[in-house]
Amino acid sequence: MPHSIRDIASALGAEAEGDLDLLILRASEPASAGPDDLALAMDPRYGEGIAKGAARAALVWPGADWQAMGLKAAILAPRGRLAMAGLSVMLDPGPAIAVG
Repeated sequence: MPHSIRDIASALGAEAEGDLDLLILRASEPASAGPDDLALAMDPRYGEGIAKGAARAALVWPGADWQAMGLKAAILAPRGRLAMAGLSVMLDPGPAIAVG
């Protein structure tokens, strides 16, 4: 199920910039991210990987120059690990287990 940048940022309690209506299907490592993926680069060490992938949006550290990375949108995560936990809950509904 696709989620907009706006909805993801709201669920994480984070700021978002750029095209907030951009839809995301899944999270990915920056270098292997496709156009429907949210690249996970919450630390500057992972920022250079964005250029190797095809992501249009990323979860980045505060102060990241996401536009210089060629992104159309970014979610600014001041606490990366906390954001990852919330993102995991949002994007992974868990296994489909029958009631009973």
